[in-house]
Amino acid sequence: MLQSLYKHSSKLKHISIHDVIPFDEVEQAVDDIIINELTKYFSGLKTIDFTWCCFISDDALVTISHCCPQLSKLTVRECHKISDRGVASVLKDCPALSHLQLERLYNVTDCSFTEGLKGKSQLTELLFLKLVDTAVTDKGIALLAEKSPNLDSFQALQTLPNNIIGHCILVISRSCKKLKTFKVLSIKMTDNFMCEIGEHLHELRHLHLGDCSSVTRAGLMKVINNCPMLVKLNLRECPHLDDTVLRIMAKHLKHLKELEIYGCQNVTAAGIMEVVTCGSDCVVSI
Repeated sequence: MLQSLYKHSSKLKHISIHDVIPFDEVEQAVDDIIINELTKYFSGLKTIDFTWCCFISDDALVTISHCCPQLSKLTVRECHKISDRGVASVLKDCPALSHLQLERLYNVTDCSFTEGLKGKSQLTELLFLKLVDTAVTDKGIALLAEKSPNLDSFQALQTLPNNIIGHCILVISRSCKKLKTFKVLSIKMTDNFMCEIGEHLHELRHLHLGDCSSVTRAGLMKVINNCPMLVKLNLRECPHLDDTVLRIMAKHLKHLKELEIYGCQNVTAAGIMEVVTCGSDCVVSI
């Protein structure tokens, strides 16, 4: 399939490769040799997506970073030979990188960022960062956030291992003031985190939070009063979210279209109706 691309398409810009684990040793799979050939033919690649490419290693990403100077979007999912060396090479040598998505890469740690960002002042092009089940901690995310003032979307969806506990929220809020999408599932939220979000991230459109059992009305009000452009809001297990807060939300968040309040036991049908009928055609999920 890839050989046919070489013959018939000389200007390929975007490629997505979803491989499978071969049944036996003679069955072909995508590996570093194939990626090396690919980059020779298509040095103008801008978007690359690797999913379940179990036989590519850091060498493939190093080759890409050296041969594809226009690379702007990189997604790597379930490629378990990928580690810090490959990710660091992309960060270091791909100046046009705007979109980085790493999912279920358990050998990717903070070193990806500490090594990849050495000598760099800022990553002005980086707009999108998504981390799902990596070994990156608050330290690595904070380092990247400090150098990414134009970040538009940040998502951390950690289930196992749960390395991100939330300290990076303080740095993200203060460094990435253009952020519009902020998802931090599995992090236990506090009023301190909520206040930082409300204080600095006034451009937010989509806020999706994890465990809010420790968040009080003060934290909720900081976000409601200071993030008026919110379109989607997700709150979980928040005992201080009640009908009074929902009424205030209905008045302040005029653009709200989706509200998810799972496990918030102190809201009633009357409070939900306040939000639904506020004029924004908001859909509420409980």
